[in-house]
Amino acid sequence: QFVQALNLKPDAETRATIHYNLGILYEDSENFEQALAEYKRAMQDNGYVGIDATNNFARLQIWQQRNYDIAINLLLKALQRTENIDLDETEKNSLQSVLYKNLGWARLEQNRYQDAENYLQKAIKLDDKQAAPHCLLAQLMQKQKDDTNALISWKNCRNAESGGLPEVQVWQTDALDYLNAQ
Repeated sequence: QFVQALNLKPDAETRATIHYNLGILYEDSENFEQALAEYKRAMQDNGYVGIDATNNFARLQIWQQRNYDIAINLLLKALQRTENIDLDETEKNSLQSVLYKNLGWARLEQNRYQDAENYLQKAIKLDDKQAAPHCLLAQLMQKQKDDTNALISWKNCRNAESGGLPEVQVWQTDALDYLNAQ
C-alpha cells in the first residue's frame, strides 16, 4: 500500500512520510539494507519526519553497520535542525533526547566515555521515561567499574519504557540479569 501511495505522486512531505514508514516496516522485518535506503529517502524532508528518519538511519548505522562516525555526523546535524522546526516543547525534548541517546551510544561504542556520559545525561534530562539512555548509561558505568551508579542505571533501565526497539529489549534483559546477579 505504501508503494501504491508513492505511485499517486504525493507532495514532498507526504512522500517523505511514506518512505519513513517503509523504513520502519523494513526494519521491523529485519531487512536493514532496505530500511536504510528508505530512511535515506525520507531524510530529505526538512521537518520532523526528516529529522526522525535521520535518527533512525543513524541508529542503524550504530547498531547494524558499526559506522559510528557517519552516525555521529548525521546526529549532530539533526540536532541543529531541531532548532529550526516548529514543535511544542514536549515533542522537541523527545526528539532531541533520542538524538542525544544515539550520540551517547556511538561514543560509548568508540570508548569515548566522557562524551558518551555527557550525551546520555542530556538525553535523560530531556526525557527520563525512556529506557535506552538509562540502559546505555548502565553499560557505561559498568565499563568504568562504577558499581553504585551502574546499579542505579540498570534499575532505571529495567523500569522505563522500551519504546519497542529490539536493542532496548535486549538491554532490559541485560538489566534483569545484572539485577538478579546482585
